[in-house]
Amino acid sequence: AGKFDVPVYDDIQAVSGCMMEEGVIFASAKAPFDDLQGMVDYAKANPKQVSIAIDAPTGLSGILITLFEQGAGVEFNWVIGGADESLISTIAGETDLLLATWADSAAYVESGDLKVICTLGPEKNKAIGDYACSGDIGVDINFGYARMFTCLKGTPQEAADAFEAAVHRACTKAGWEEYLTSNGFTNDYLYDHEGAQNVIKTTYELGKQLAEG
Repeated sequence: AGKFDVPVYDDIQAVSGCMMEEGVIFASAKAPFDDLQGMVDYAKANPKQVSIAIDAPTGLSGILITLFEQGAGVEFNWVIGGADESLISTIAGETDLLLATWADSAAYVESGDLKVICTLGPEKNKAIGDYACSGDIGVDINFGYARMFTCLKGTPQEAADAFEAAVHRACTKAGWEEYLTSNGFTNDYLYDHEGAQNVIKTTYELGKQLAEG
């Protein structure tokens, strides 16, 4: 309660995107499905029986899973906990699915403790391999865990424009792109100020809707 009482959104404006970590739905190795379509079919046949571990039901995690549920026509049983707790419970098979990021959880895919169901994006993430994406079943989710630069409203526009240009120069250098690729990220989300502002607005409004029920 009260999360949206302070109008922070009214006082800031976007300057530039930097990077975005796509949400990834992983499955326990013990889950009764192995791929995206198999998971969706099972969830439709067993409403609210497929559990998913998430860490922020009224934050980005809740938004991403809500969008996926609505687009795929499924309804999960949400299990709320801290990031470490969620990971452990999924590896142990106590929950079927886990919403996390590739950078945080790729090692457990390599060890065989987790299976990749899909990335939450319109296209496959070429940085992590040939895994399914939500866009494969028509669920086009265009944002995730964004990293952005903002400024206070009233900042001189020429200053904001100069900073945006500097960010874009830095983020298209070979070294940065190599860092992104090695950690499962892409440069697909390097927004200009208008695109970044739209992501902030959409995220804020969806989060508020979830918080208010």
